[in-house]
Amino acid sequence: MGQRVVAVIGDLHFEKDEREELKAYREVIKANTFEMIFSLGDMGGYSHCGTLLSFHEGLEFFSDFGLPLHPIVGNHDMECEDFATDADVLETWCDVFEKENPYYTVDLGSALAVCLSQTCARVNPGSLHDVVLDNEQIAWFKETVEANKNRPIFVYSHAPIFASGLRVLQNLHITTPNAYLNHVDRPERFIEIVKQSDNIKLWFSAHNHLGQNYKDSIVETCGCVFAHVGVMARITRDGTHQGRLLRFDESGFELLTVDYDSRETRLDWRTTYEGNGSERLFKPFKPNEGKYFASSVLRKDAVYLNGSAFQIYRSQLVEYDTKWKAPIGIVAKDCDGGSIQVKDNCIHLTYADGKVETFTQNRFGRYFKVFRPNPLPRSY
Repeated sequence: MGQRVVAVIGDLHFEKDEREELKAYREVIKANTFEMIFSLGDMGGYSHCGTLLSFHEGLEFFSDFGLPLHPIVGNHDMECEDFATDADVLETWCDVFEKENPYYTVDLGSALAVCLSQTCARVNPGSLHDVVLDNEQIAWFKETVEANKNRPIFVYSHAPIFASGLRVLQNLHITTPNAYLNHVDRPERFIEIVKQSDNIKLWFSAHNHLGQNYKDSIVETCGCVFAHVGVMARITRDGTHQGRLLRFDESGFELLTVDYDSRETRLDWRTTYEGNGSERLFKPFKPNEGKYFASSVLRKDAVYLNGSAFQIYRSQLVEYDTKWKAPIGIVAKDCDGGSIQVKDNCIHLTYADGKVETFTQNRFGRYFKVFRPNPLPRSY
């Protein structure tokens, strides 16, 4: 079988006043040759996300390609109060996009695509914005991976998974928290599945509204390549508008960046299955960290307690998972000049003005705070 090419497009966030810009960007990626499109969710703009209108706008936008469309559900696709329940949202979404289920597989010949969708919002135990996959879908994912263990699997999800190594936004998504799939509820489950499954070769995600020029926009962890996908809309957080092309055959795959502004296509990455060889093919840009873009790195002077590590980084008391060395949440803000101590199985934070605050484990077995708790009716 010869080489095949598919397009992967991140958050669309369609707004009517951006229609002409988005149409122009669509023409840029259409100048390339590919046979199908994967859309990573968040169809509607913030003015009307999660509405029936946003689903139809997304469908109309992608229908212009004249190619098979494989969309997934993102967090903002679930958040409109026009629907009474999560099930109502998903039923409507499936009707519009003609899918039997919000999560599904796509036969790519030499590989299998697995499309994972958010299925919970109103019942989320943390933030409404958390990208939560229900237990039934996670069980289905495990079964699908096991049933295809002799076949390369490419996964598509809206948010990245915990401990993948992709760039996350400390001052926004870690704080909410909604940086990872199932952020507050055992998010390490996904990286553990990857670690145990050498057939999961590639995982796409979006959600961050950042571009693809950073070193940590493509990383290889536990034998899987994780690739971030940028945005078309003005909601970009670093001024870039980018998407991806995936070229693959039986021997491996290549990842390319399509820059919608410069109209250039750049070869970023190549992985060959034989010998597990991977090669970065672009020179990463040095990030301007700004307000959102900090990559929080665990230092040697961190304080440890109950499987978590703590340090003050960019004015926040950040909690990390000690096994995976990844940030899991924010315990407190405005901590510059403060100090941390462990006493009586608690974290004690002394602020610069001498004020002391004590933190105990939350119901998730961690110490972080849910800064934007779910305001909608919930039942656990």
